[in-house]
Amino acid sequence: MRKRFAELCKENIRAGLDYPFRVGGDEFVLLLTQCEEATATRILARSFKYCFSYVTFELFLKELLK
Repeated sequence: MRKRFAELCKENIRAGLDYPFRVGGDEFVLLLTQCEEATATRILARSFKYCFSYVTFELFLKELLK
């Protein structure tokens, strides 16, 4: 899941302006530079949308394959 989250970050952040960091375990930080609140909200909304849809799908598969 960490690898997929990293891919999602790369797809949804602004190249050269935003930086994803893994803090530890499954904890991440997105450093958004030169960013207004509206832009940050859009970036985070996209990232969370894809992340949670991915997690939900993974949980569905686990249940399905039991």
